[in-house]
Amino acid sequence: SVNTLAPEVVGLFREPIGFQQTALGDYYVFDRRAHAVYGVDESRRTSRKLVQIGAEDGRVIEPSAFDAACEDSDIHELRALLKQHSEELAAVVRAFSRINDPRGAEEAARVALAVNRNPSPAARLAIAGALLESGNEQSAAALARGLEGDAALPAEARRQADALMAGAAVRAADRANEAGDQAAGYDRLRPVLARNPEDPAANLALARLHAGARQSSQAQAIAESVLARDPRNLDARAAAVDAAIAGRDWRRAEDLIDEARVLAPNEARVSLMQARVARARGDNRGALVAARQAQQQREAQVGAVVPMGFATAGPNPFRGSGTGIPGAPPPRDPLLAEIGREVELAREGAATRFAVLPTVRGRSGTQGLDRLEELALPIEGSFSPRGIGGRVTASVTPVTINAGTLPADLVSLQSFGANPIGFPGGMRPPRDDGASGVGLGLSYQRGWFRGDVGSSPIGFRFPTVVGGLEVAPELGGGFRVRVAGERRSVTDSLLSWSGQRDALTGETWGGVVRTGGRAQLEYSTGPANFYAGGGYGVIDGQGVADNTRVEMGAGGSFALLRRPDESVTVGLDLVYFAYDQNLRFFTLGHGGYFSPQDYTAVNIPVEWRAQSGDWRWRVGASLGYAVWSEDSAPVFPTNASLQGQLASRVGSNPAIQAFYPGKSEAGVIGSLRGDVEYTLSRDLVLGATMRYDRSADWNEARGTVYVRYSLPE
Repeated sequence: SVNTLAPEVVGLFREPIGFQQTALGDYYVFDRRAHAVYGVDESRRTSRKLVQIGAEDGRVIEPSAFDAACEDSDIHELRALLKQHSEELAAVVRAFSRINDPRGAEEAARVALAVNRNPSPAARLAIAGALLESGNEQSAAALARGLEGDAALPAEARRQADALMAGAAVRAADRANEAGDQAAGYDRLRPVLARNPEDPAANLALARLHAGARQSSQAQAIAESVLARDPRNLDARAAAVDAAIAGRDWRRAEDLIDEARVLAPNEARVSLMQARVARARGDNRGALVAARQAQQQREAQVGAVVPMGFATAGPNPFRGSGTGIPGAPPPRDPLLAEIGREVELAREGAATRFAVLPTVRGRSGTQGLDRLEELALPIEGSFSPRGIGGRVTASVTPVTINAGTLPADLVSLQSFGANPIGFPGGMRPPRDDGASGVGLGLSYQRGWFRGDVGSSPIGFRFPTVVGGLEVAPELGGGFRVRVAGERRSVTDSLLSWSGQRDALTGETWGGVVRTGGRAQLEYSTGPANFYAGGGYGVIDGQGVADNTRVEMGAGGSFALLRRPDESVTVGLDLVYFAYDQNLRFFTLGHGGYFSPQDYTAVNIPVEWRAQSGDWRWRVGASLGYAVWSEDSAPVFPTNASLQGQLASRVGSNPAIQAFYPGKSEAGVIGSLRGDVEYTLSRDLVLGATMRYDRSADWNEARGTVYVRYSLPE
């Protein structure tokens, strides 16, 4: 059950946010709005003010938490303790740390030092340790600096100071590692390693730096060396397991865990290691089982932490018993919190999910030809299969597309089907300007493998099977190779995607499909990523001339800012591709898709990702310059008879041509992108995406809103 305060006591407080029980059974209540600390007796029926908070000497400024460490409720003795006892000074700082308020912790330390203007070395060490716990490693190091070499201090105090300085260096190195600056992290560790090359914490921090730089073999060697000196060091074992995961050395990771189970059979951290290995291998259900086992083991180790609560509404709002503490989360065990995050990650990966993603797309161009409007309603369901892990996704996508009505002027009509033969009086408009159908899809993904199979929309003129395979294994040392093969519909236009019927001859053509492969080598080191690759594809369709495409690309990105909840990256992309034939037109034999004979572009993308509370978002943009050229193309590339008839009429009318002219162009290209997602509940997420692209002589905009629901367990 939850402890409660009597209603008459609750009414005394304006904004109570901190609650601590002393060893004698009575309580301290921290009231932010009243700027006071109250004492409550063990029966929880009476209360009295102990400390008035303010800027005067001996008071605390802007409280956000309170930690009871003294047992005497007398105000004078409490103030004396704050001035004389380092642990009580540090307790205030730690209180801010427990509510994730490092600025508050630093301010509390400043006030504590103002109260005790000449703190003893013990007080300095205690406050510095509390600052380090709150994440203020620079302030902690500044406060403790010099004590490690003070010969007047006892050896134990010097040892504590040295350990604190080392801890500050480790914390600073970890922070630099999170930001992707491993070099700066090593600079912080260097003095510690120089003083004590075998310092376990510093060596494990060094292993994390190598892991952050994607140097898993070096990280593994360092962690294993620490573990060899102390096989019961679970921090070293966890670092070795993480390095084995990064290096995809599953056997070594399992061996390390098996050894740990012998040494510590009921240790929660060992089960947590098992959960991480299972999740890295794509076995989310196995990860969930292990993470929950870790949760149960840790709760058994530390016991259930139940906070004191208020009396709240019952039959009579002034008489009743409460069920919780508004605004005051229970004290958190750091390991239990870490296990809780792993449980959520595994639960999310193992959950059965459903999503609906209505989408609208618009592409510029001439009505009835290359202009395209698309409305789609993808509906997806996915689950993690037992035994094999990974995720299976099935989708059904109703879609309708429309090209608009082809203008009735002679130039526009002459651009479609066999109309150039009937020019000028025998030309006819297209019989269809849109199509509707339902696409089907089934995919499976686990780790670096992904495969899918499906259909282009059934109901289009030329539905066909589509799909692909991709593998992207890591090679070690920060390298990864990515190889993909696929067969995809070309969705540039109504003609290329669905196909159309010519009103003059009755022929149908279109339904263009690209079949090919691509290989890419990727390299990551710290905040930088690089790639280079190329591919080849064959493009064909019903009644459409065959075509081929080659492509090459290279580039990279650099993280200007990298934090757990925010990142900013900037990059550079070089793109080249070329088609054998120019088939961008809409007469018989053409495919209605952009197919230049060479296209070269340089692009600079910038992206910002962040999250805050239940919100996640991504905003990106790119700006570049492209140069492309198109060769002259026959009007009827697949029909020599029609092409010959047309050629024989050239000269009889200036408007008749047997070949489309070639051209070369250049211009600015770019894109804008925005994604936002909001978590309504543990199982329900809403989101939206928007993208605008300007490339060559066309532009395209796409928008999606979606809702994703995970079935409760």
